[in-house]
Amino acid sequence: MRSWLVMMIITTSVSAQETVVAGAGRFGVDRGLGLVLVSMTGEEVQQQWPGLKDAVQAGERFAFTQPLAMVTTGTRYDAQSPDGDPVAVYFTDLPLFHITTSHEIVDEPKVPAVLGMWSPLAGAEEFHIGVEIRGGWSQNYPKKSYAIEFVAGEGSETTMDVSLLSMRSDDDWNLQALYKEPFRANNLVGQQLWMDIHRPYYEQMAPASMSGVRMEYAELFVNGAYRGLYGVGEPLDRKQLQLAEHPHVLRGELFKGTSWGATTFSSWPPPFRPGDELWGGFEHVYPRGNPGWQALSDFVHLVMFGSDADFADRVGAEFHVGNAVDYYLFMNLLKAEDNTGKNIYVARFDLGEPYFYVPWDLDGTFGMAWDGSPSPETNTVLSNGLYTRWLRDLPPGGFAHQVCTRWSALREGPITQAGIMQRFQQVHDRLHAAGVYEREELAWPEYAYDADHMDYLANWLEDRIAFLDAHFAALCSTVGMAEAVADVPLHLYPNPATGAVTVGAPAHLLPALLLVSNAMGQVVMETVLTDVRSRLDVGMLASGPYQFTVLKEGMPPLHGRLLVE
Repeated sequence: MRSWLVMMIITTSVSAQETVVAGAGRFGVDRGLGLVLVSMTGEEVQQQWPGLKDAVQAGERFAFTQPLAMVTTGTRYDAQSPDGDPVAVYFTDLPLFHITTSHEIVDEPKVPAVLGMWSPLAGAEEFHIGVEIRGGWSQNYPKKSYAIEFVAGEGSETTMDVSLLSMRSDDDWNLQALYKEPFRANNLVGQQLWMDIHRPYYEQMAPASMSGVRMEYAELFVNGAYRGLYGVGEPLDRKQLQLAEHPHVLRGELFKGTSWGATTFSSWPPPFRPGDELWGGFEHVYPRGNPGWQALSDFVHLVMFGSDADFADRVGAEFHVGNAVDYYLFMNLLKAEDNTGKNIYVARFDLGEPYFYVPWDLDGTFGMAWDGSPSPETNTVLSNGLYTRWLRDLPPGGFAHQVCTRWSALREGPITQAGIMQRFQQVHDRLHAAGVYEREELAWPEYAYDADHMDYLANWLEDRIAFLDAHFAALCSTVGMAEAVADVPLHLYPNPATGAVTVGAPAHLLPALLLVSNAMGQVVMETVLTDVRSRLDVGMLASGPYQFTVLKEGMPPLHGRLLVE
C-alpha cells in the first residue's frame, strides 16, 4: 500500500511538469553562444504554466537542468539542447528583432533581407527590408549599427512606411549599437533631455515637428546570431523636423556635420561646385538630389570673416538665437566634445528662415569620450567659431546675457543632478532587470558591466553642473561691459597676418596678459605685454580666424579678432 502511494506521488509529480512554449517570433537561439532568448516576462510564464517547468520549446525543446517552480524576467537558467549541449535560457520583457539575409551586410548599398519582430503591442510581424551598416568610425567596432528601409515585397524598390514601437511611421529606421555606452543609455537620456530643453521655434506651424529623435530598446539576432541590445531610433530627417515642403517646390534645408572645418567655423574650405554632396565637413541631406550650398556658405563666411558690425547686424536673423542658446548650454552640460560641429545637424525650416542646430550621436557624453574611455575632466568650456564670436555680445539682452539667464531658468527645470540621474537610473534598472548587461557581456567579450559607473556618473555630473553654475555666473557679471571695453584701444597689425604681428597697446593698459584662442575657444598662445609695441610670432598657427583677449586687473576684458593666412 505504501509503495503504491509513493509511485502515485512520483507519477503525479512527473505528469505535472510543463513545457513553456514560445510562440512564433518570440524567441532566438544562438548555438555558438549557447543562448536561448525568449521575449516573454516571468509573470506571463507563471500565468500560463503555473506548475513545475521542465523545458522551454523554442523551435526545439531545451530541457532545464533542474525543473523550475518559478521563472523571473532576466534570470539565467541552465538547460540542455536536444544534442546535450549546455545553453543559457533567458526570459526578457524587451522586443525581439530578427534580420535574415543570404547577402553580406555591408556599408553600401542596402541588401535585401527579412525583418521579423515581436513586441507586446504589435505581436509577431514580418517585413521585407533593405539593410546596410551605418556610421563613420563606429564601423570599426565589432558590434555594428544598421540602417534599414522597409519595402513592399521581396526585390521591390517601392518603400513602405511602418510604425515601430509606438514611434513615427516611416520607411527608414536606425538600429544603433550603443557599443561604447557603459549603461547603453547616453544617447537615449541625451535626446530625451534635449527635447525637454528645446522645442522647434516653428512648432505652431508644424505641430508634428520634433527637436530631436526618439529611441526604444530591442534585442537583435542577425542570421541566428545574437547581436545584443539595440536602440531602435527614428532617423533625423525632413520628416522628423517637418521642414517646409511645398507642392513642386523644395524649401527647407538639412545638412549633417561629418568632420571638422566649416562645421566649426575654424577653416575655410575650397569653393563648392554645383551638385557637390560634401563641402567643408558638411554632408548635404535634404532636399535630396538638389544640394544648395550658397546660403550656408554665406553664413559660414559671415562668422569667419564678416566685420563686427556686419556680424552683429545679421547673425540673429541667419541663425535662430533661442536654438543657439539652448544648444550651447546642452553641449556644455553633456560635455559633448564630438558635437561642436561634427555629429550635429544644421537645418532651416524654410528659405529665408534662420538656421538651427539638432544634436546627433551622443555616445561621447556625460564623462565619456568618443572612444568609450572615461573623460573625467569637468572644468572645460566647449565652443566653436560661432559661439566664440557671438559670446562677445555683452550688452543687456545680448547673446551672452541670454545664455546665462537661460541657464538659470533651466536649472529650475530639467537641468538638475537629481533629475538627470533619475533618468539614468530608470534606464539602468530596466535593462539590468531584463538581464541585458549579462547578455551584452556574453555577446561582446570586450564589454564589462560596471555597477560603479553609476557613482562615477553621479559625481561627474555634480561637478560638471557646479562648474557651469560658476562659469555662467561669471559670464553674467560681464554683461553691460561692452561700452567700457570699446574705450580701450589695442591694435594688432597687419591683420590678416602671415608670420608676425605688432601689438600696439596704451601705456595705462600695461602690463597685461594677451591670450590668443582658436575658433574652438582653445588658448593656443599667451604672452605678457610690457611694452607699447610688442612683436608676436603667429607663423606656427594654422590659417584661420582667432580671437585675442587682453586681461588687466581691475578692467573688463578686451576682445578682438585676428585672421592668420
